[in-house]
Amino acid sequence: MIKIFMVIAAVLRFSAIAMRYDAILVEYSPVIRDDARITMHTNIQNYFSIAKNYANYDLIVFPEYGITSVRVNKGNHEAYAVEITQNFSRMGDDEDNYIRRLSEIASSRGFYLVANLLEKDNGKYYNTNVVFDRRGALIYKYRKINLNEEERTFLTAGETLGQFHISDFNTKFAMFIGEDILAGFPVLEAINLGITDIIHTNAMKSSMPFLAPLAIQEGFAHINKLNVLVSSYKEVTTSRGGYGFLLKADNNIASRTSLNSLEVTSQLMTPSSNVDESSFEARSKLSAFRSSFDLEKHSEFYSFKMTVSGRVCSKDNKICCTFTVHDKNVDDYAIVTYSDGNNYGCALVACDKGGQNCGRSTTENCADFSSIEITSEIANSSYIVPIAFDGNLKSFHNYEFKRESDGLTILNGKKVKNLSTFGIFGNGANGISSNRIQLSLSFLLIKIVLCTWI
Repeated sequence: MIKIFMVIAAVLRFSAIAMRYDAILVEYSPVIRDDARITMHTNIQNYFSIAKNYANYDLIVFPEYGITSVRVNKGNHEAYAVEITQNFSRMGDDEDNYIRRLSEIASSRGFYLVANLLEKDNGKYYNTNVVFDRRGALIYKYRKINLNEEERTFLTAGETLGQFHISDFNTKFAMFIGEDILAGFPVLEAINLGITDIIHTNAMKSSMPFLAPLAIQEGFAHINKLNVLVSSYKEVTTSRGGYGFLLKADNNIASRTSLNSLEVTSQLMTPSSNVDESSFEARSKLSAFRSSFDLEKHSEFYSFKMTVSGRVCSKDNKICCTFTVHDKNVDDYAIVTYSDGNNYGCALVACDKGGQNCGRSTTENCADFSSIEITSEIANSSYIVPIAFDGNLKSFHNYEFKRESDGLTILNGKKVKNLSTFGIFGNGANGISSNRIQLSLSFLLIKIVLCTWI
């Protein structure tokens, strides 16, 4: 059975041929106080309260910065930092022993627990996930590799892919934190190792036009046939939130996602009678979610044309895309490329009437499409995912992927309604040799081909 608790947590009974586990994902809005100790104490106490609602589950996942809040910065981070050691029973008193208190949550409910902390180790600070087993033993920790711009001012990046095995249900997990999922490393290493279950704790802001809530996670899960468990920090006024169970296609189980308890749910795979919607609670209006608009902040990275068909290249010529749309009378759309020297993308995006604010999500002006073709040439591509969502920030993923020696094919014969953004987003930081990528979409047919850059 899959149950969705829209305000506090989502609950999934996950079944597959090789494994079975019941997991709880928590979308959490932390309590924030001026005093770091009170902030952390209160949020861990809330974790206890959430966990008390569930028995006979195998795994619970709390989000990035769920204990400290995202108010941690260069000036105050030392007050939030804790030492993480397996010998935690002798550390500090009970109230300030955050490791012991997380251990008690896991042992009292008898499930594995994943939580995020600010770690101090030999004078360095890390964004770290910790994993406890059913007995409350600390069995693993993972340090975030791809720090965001602010984190790089006071944190040290991790260096090793996060992976751990749970023998109870014979599953190996990879672990990503926040921006890790945007980068070729550690993502491609996890894929190359054949890991099929990913835990992603997340506090990233959404940023239009490419990074809608859950868009990267959903595209990543679908294109690589992975099970991705997303637990996110909820703060609608700063573009944060969204959680969900994103399941690989061969599970034949409905995948459910939620955007900040808003009126957005996505059924990514085959709908199943195992979905129980009776526990849905009241949700906020979509208008409450304040997505940031990256074009206003970083216009130097974007190139666009007010048309649905044509060719557009990034200003550094690291990505060029040719768009052909066969639908008639489609106005107020633009074709756009993005390149900041590391990340890149191209997409067909909706605009407001009159061609304003291209790339913002809009429910009023999105059109329906039955035929689109995109050909992309990208230098130094190591990691790409499709980005596809409508004017309600709801991803569409009812297409099939087929990998071949010459590239990737995505196929769907159904019409796309209310299209907001369709394209790709990627990262070339791994230094993989330059490639040419051709992406074509015709009646929702996408083909990506890798060959030598000309």
